[in-house]
Parts: sequence; C-alpha cells; structure tokens
Amino acid sequence: MKIMGFAAAFCAVFCAWQASAYDSSLKSAPKPTVSAEAFGKTSSGEEAKIYTLKNAGGMVVRAMDFGATVTEISVPDKNGVFENVVLSLPDLKSYEGNSNYFGPVVGRFGNRLGDAKIVLDGREYKLNANENDNILHGGAKGFNKVVWKSEAVSDRDVKGVDFAGVKFSRVSPDGEMGFPGNLSVEILYTLNNLNEFAIEYRAVSDKTTVCNLTLHPYFNLAGAGNGDVLTQYIQIPASTYTEVDSELIPTGKILNVENTPFDFRKIRPLGSKIRDFSNPQLKIAKGYDHNFNLDKPVDALGLAVRLYNAKNCRMLEILSQEPALQFYSCQGFDGSLILANGKPAQKYGAFVLEPQHAPDNPNQNFFPSSVLKVGETYSTKTIYRFKVVSPEKVFGLERLMPPAEPQTPAPASW
Repeated sequence: MKIMGFAAAFCAVFCAWQASAYDSSLKSAPKPTVSAEAFGKTSSGEEAKIYTLKNAGGMVVRAMDFGATVTEISVPDKNGVFENVVLSLPDLKSYEGNSNYFGPVVGRFGNRLGDAKIVLDGREYKLNANENDNILHGGAKGFNKVVWKSEAVSDRDVKGVDFAGVKFSRVSPDGEMGFPGNLSVEILYTLNNLNEFAIEYRAVSDKTTVCNLTLHPYFNLAGAGNGDVLTQYIQIPASTYTEVDSELIPTGKILNVENTPFDFRKIRPLGSKIRDFSNPQLKIAKGYDHNFNLDKPVDALGLAVRLYNAKNCRMLEILSQEPALQFYSCQGFDGSLILANGKPAQKYGAFVLEPQHAPDNPNQNFFPSSVLKVGETYSTKTIYRFKVVSPEKVFGLERLMPPAEPQTPAPASW
C-alpha cells in the first residue's frame, strides 16, 4: 500500500510538472498569425480575399471570404511532413461554378428540406428547390455562393490560449432563397498552438425562421487527392441514425446501428462494410450519406467523429455542440473533376463530416429543432483537433471519448 501510495503521489507530481512545463512552453511559443491577400474577383466584379492562419508548429488554415470557404488545412504526419488534408479547387472561378460544396459554410439551412418548404407560425414558405423537388444546403445561391464581410482577429481565449483568426459576417435578407426574416450571421474561425481549428457560429433574426449552419470540408488524412479513404479509420459515437428515402429525405424513422454497417462506435476502416448493399440504406445512397444522432448530451461540446490514418499517424477529432453528424463518403466522384493540386477527385476520395441538426427537422418530429424565433440567438461551436498518434494508442481507444465540455463564452474579439 505504501509503495502504491508513493507511486501514485510520484505520478501526480510528475504529471503536474509535465502539464506545467507544457503550459509554459505553450505560452512562450510564438503566437499564431493571420494575414490576408487578394483572391481574384467574382463574375459580378466583387473582390475576394483569402486569409492564412498559421500557428507556432507550422499548421496552416486558409479560408476565403467567398462562401467563408476553407481551402487548406495543412498538418504534419509522423515524420513531420505537412500536407493539405482538405480537397480544394484551383481558383475562384472554379468555386463559383462548382456545386459540390468544397469547404464552405452552408446555409441558411445545411442539409436537405423535403419538398423545398417549411411551415412557421402557421404559414408555409416555398423555398428554392435545387435538388429534385427539395432544397439542399440553402438553395442554388446559399451562403456558399456569396462574399462575406471579413476581418482578421487575434486574441486569447478564456483558457489563456492565444489564437489568430478571421471573423466573417453577413445579413441574409428576408426572402433569400425563400427563407423568412433578415438573418444576421457572424462566424469566427480561429487557430491556436494546440493544432485546434475552431468555428463559432452566431445568428439572430427579425422573424421566425430556420437556421442550421455547418462547414462542408472534404477530408483525406493521406493528403488531398492521394487515393481513396477506404483504408482510413472512422469512429462515430452514435447509437442511432436517420432512415432516408430514395431522395435522401428522412422518412421519420430512427434506426439502431447495432449489427449494421452504420455501427461506427468502435473505430474501424471505412471500407470494411461500405459495399454491403444488402443493407437497403447503403443501397439507396450507394454508400454513406446519412445523419447520425450523437450519443452525447445536447449542447455539450463533445466528440462527434474521429478519423485516423494508420500509415502516417494523422488523427482528426471533431468536437461539436451539435446533436447530429451528417456523413457522406464521396461515392459521387468519378475522377473527372481536377483539384487545386492537379489530382482527380475520385470515388471514396474523402470524408465529408458535418456537425449539425438533423436534416428536414422543421418538417418532422425531430428534436432539437432548427427553428429560430425573434429574440433568440443561434449559437454553436465546433472544433477540428489534429494530432499525430501511434497505432498502439489508437486501437486501444475503441469506445473511449473525450469528456463533454461545458459551453464557454465567446472570445473577447466578438
């Protein structure tokens, strides 16, 4: 007992010393930086800018004001080699003309609304149908197709961690794509020295409306365009998912993942069950394009998904306050689209992971709702945390998840 007590005490002291040393090195490291440069003009003549965030370890995040679009997230592998792990397009013209949502914020309602309509306060609003008779990601000219106001920010968060970032803002006018209300939106992107890229969303409206915002990046931890992701690992802490019909609109049924290809509660390769078309839901989507209902408490900042590449040891953990995660496995690409680095966007070439509220929830009996009323504030946070982790540690994680964190106030820059 004495030996165990001494060992425990020694471990506590040693860990405290390590944490103190780490905190000290973090505080003494150079602060993250932000810079901006021109990124061309839109077809209507609007000037676009692109911002570069860089931390002391060399991680880079680039985002432009057209669509608040993330065009680059460069992170190291086990050998210290940096690669961009998000798929991106060559130039502004490509982003204007493309409909695959490469890295923008989508809204005013991310995901699908059946029959392109919503009913609010007893009134039906007909929306801009851009996918069959439905509306996807806010319509033909959603938040991804406009130039946002933008400004660089640098500050320190409530935990004393320095960050650099960019704040995007716009007012989506009453009637835009059919949605009611003038919706004032602010989105803050930040990068710190912990290799955490964070996004905080806020919105208010002068009429009852809907608001469901999310980022739409394509992740490949081998590097953008470097093969498919079928051998990369994924973990989603969700016991249920949302059944969809032939147009990928929720049927209203919530299905259990147990003993199905939709069970990602234990980390496993994406390709292990993706072609199991005996499952009717996989057959409908020809892969994954489904909403997973996260097991964490509503509004808690907890794990939404974990990705891992065992070859280069890159890991991505996405933590979010959102209650659900839309996962798309990129079965729609065929190699004909060429990315910014000259490589093709190929089938199963990336993971699309969108923390959000459930699709079509204003029209169905899903909770929580994306309805935003006058006097209410839409507020949510998502963190993209990058690490280099050995396989021995990863495959011991299984169902382990980072603890949910309480919601913290926005940084002083807001």
